[in-house]
Amino acid sequence: MSPSASDVNYHPACPVNHPLDSSIKDFIARFFAISDTPGPAMTEQWVDFFRDDAMLVMGNDEATGKEEIWNLRLGMWKKVEARKHTVFKVFPGSFDSIVATHETEFMMFGKVTYRLKKAPAPGEERDATVSWAAHAKVKRDGLGSPWGFAFYKVYLQR
Repeated sequence: MSPSASDVNYHPACPVNHPLDSSIKDFIARFFAISDTPGPAMTEQWVDFFRDDAMLVMGNDEATGKEEIWNLRLGMWKKVEARKHTVFKVFPGSFDSIVATHETEFMMFGKVTYRLKKAPAPGEERDATVSWAAHAKVKRDGLGSPWGFAFYKVYLQR
């Protein structure tokens, strides 16, 4: 069964003194549900979370623009059979009151449990859990427009 955005693992805790817009909470939940689902249709949906000129940094890999981001996503599934993210907390920040309704940034952290297609070496495990943190900047063109990553950088703790 494919992960769903309603999965509680995808809904992070947010600070009470700086609430996060519910549309961004939904954006995060949908993004991670699709992140954990392989396949060409999901790759297309995943890439749609990024703006046309977005920059993505995943460990040592960097991609700018949707074509490069598409290729990076394909590479993320080459050795991985399955994965499941848990998003613990998100820390939002708005640094310009004029654009706060159309762009924001946040840090978040969680863990990801994954299963490799095959063990990396004899005697090594196929399953692992890794802690991660991410810095994201999201933008939208207007109040009715969808959010999209302008910048997304993931830090993995191995």
